[in-house]
Amino acid sequence: MEIYRTLGDDRATAREMNAVAWYLALLGRYEETIALSQEAIPLLRRDGNLRIEAAAWDTMGYARQRLGDLDGAIADYQKSLEIYGEALDGYNQAEVLDHLATAQRERGDRAGARVSWLRAADLLSAIHSPHAARMRANAEAADVSG
Repeated sequence: MEIYRTLGDDRATAREMNAVAWYLALLGRYEETIALSQEAIPLLRRDGNLRIEAAAWDTMGYARQRLGDLDGAIADYQKSLEIYGEALDGYNQAEVLDHLATAQRERGDRAGARVSWLRAADLLSAIHSPHAARMRANAEAADVSG
């Protein structure tokens, strides 16, 4: 990452920042994840790399959710969904909808979680993904436990 910064390559720097942020999240270093994602997002936006910008918002949502900031996580997931929508990336929209649904369920919004899982199932069905069945099962479970 520092090499790209030294070279003045904002595109590569932002891409690497996003990758490092995800690895930090996997290590449980959530505050660092959020800070690095927040630093990367303006570079990604300026570069126009919608998919990686959307991934950065998703990563930030993951970190916030692990920290218990469900409202912040939901807002980040919604921003990620919006950007993946602009990029016409249904598969990743479905993944983010799954993340959004888990945050909604944790917050006690089972109806919202159900809607998100059903939207994910529809997107996955459209591309013939076998994961659509899991999203439908999650939506049904939200009904039963709600």
